[in-house]
Amino acid sequence: MIAYAVGGKAIPEIPFDAGESYSGLLPISTKADESKKLFFWFWPSKNQSVDNEIVIWLNGGPGSSSLFGFLQELGPFMWAPGTARPYPNTWTPVNLTNVVWIEYPVGVGYTEGTPTATSEEELAQEFLGFWQNFMTLFSLQGRKVYIMGESYAGYYTPYIGAAMLDAANTTYYDFRGAILVSPLITAINSVVADSVGAASFVKDNNNILNLNDEYLAFLNNKSAACGYDDFLSTYLVYPPKSGPLPFPFQVAENGYGTEDCDTRNVVTIAAGYQNQCASPYNILYTCPLRSDVIANAIPGTEPYFNRDDVKAALHVPVTTAWMDSGRIVFANSSNVGFSPQNDRSLMPTISALPKIIEASNRTIIITGAMDTVILHTSIELGIQNMTWNGAQGFQSGEMGKFVVDPFDEYVPETYSALGQVGKTHTERGLTYIVLQRSGHFVPTDVPGGFYKAVEFLLGRRDGVGGGTSFYWYE
Repeated sequence: MIAYAVGGKAIPEIPFDAGESYSGLLPISTKADESKKLFFWFWPSKNQSVDNEIVIWLNGGPGSSSLFGFLQELGPFMWAPGTARPYPNTWTPVNLTNVVWIEYPVGVGYTEGTPTATSEEELAQEFLGFWQNFMTLFSLQGRKVYIMGESYAGYYTPYIGAAMLDAANTTYYDFRGAILVSPLITAINSVVADSVGAASFVKDNNNILNLNDEYLAFLNNKSAACGYDDFLSTYLVYPPKSGPLPFPFQVAENGYGTEDCDTRNVVTIAAGYQNQCASPYNILYTCPLRSDVIANAIPGTEPYFNRDDVKAALHVPVTTAWMDSGRIVFANSSNVGFSPQNDRSLMPTISALPKIIEASNRTIIITGAMDTVILHTSIELGIQNMTWNGAQGFQSGEMGKFVVDPFDEYVPETYSALGQVGKTHTERGLTYIVLQRSGHFVPTDVPGGFYKAVEFLLGRRDGVGGGTSFYWYE
């Protein structure tokens, strides 16, 4: 274990003692000649009363590094775009419990080996092999396990959770609940994930997008002609229309909508004319473009996690070429992304996600209303297309208030939206939260709201509605 220790005062560019942590590579099996290894960065909590649980964080992609989530979403220190230097993170879940960020699957970031999996089931078995090695190394056997996953980890998380449940081995795999952040859950092709709700999204948010009447008419005509409007009015209802969604749309070879019906692309192009710094991750982002030590490194510099001194501090070979995203992780892929040719698994709403909801009765889906990468309407369609705990979908569409109360312990760089920041609904063990000012990266955009969701996941609070003071601040 000592070999994996990271010096809290020796992390490059961090001008303070970051605290106790451990990082490095571990194999996905116990085979002596195993070549595949996943990278982890483990942060034990200073809260000594939480020695019976651990939280896993996964970014998505597929092919995106969880170190993005660490440094720019919810790590104990952050270096967010546009900030001059790293700073302590008021809202890190490490305040609540023990957290490990894992680069997954093989092919991502610092991981080693050649991808051979062609499905989520195969990837999950690789994760379980790694996880047993990790739990053994740090003597964490018997701990309750929670998983938080973002974006394409809407596939990863339910499949890993389901595999843990199937293993029936609580020594290593005592799965207790999950948070899916801005998750892809509807289909690996992206038609329902973005195009179906694009016109509806613009209607709700054109006070921000400011698209002209000509573009609005063009978009609305496309949406109607492609069947998207009828689809939403027929299937995004409460209680849901009985039976599975038909998914009747034409799909291009890459998994996106055909050119004539790619309404999301129409929105992206038009928004770019009005705001040349527009981001599909959050339409509230504006110019100037912010410096970014991960994704868009300052000219003449390396991305933070590709620096040799950072690699040395984290116990990975300096010869490893780190990238934040864009890596191939499926053996049958010739390209990155979530096309049907890449991942041969069923949508998680068919089996894996209902399985973890029913087993835990504490599963949370949280998303941002300003996200156009995965529209909240697509998530809602996925929920209405899913059967769990004896019924299909949410029976009611009524949403309650989601409130973040103010308190006095802010670091200026991590101010959070306060008051009623969104809406929420819970039925039969599934909680759904939509945050109004958040985009795709919820822990970054509304950190107080995400922290509250983590408190609920861990059982620190009985629900997420209304406003109550934060657990760790009391």
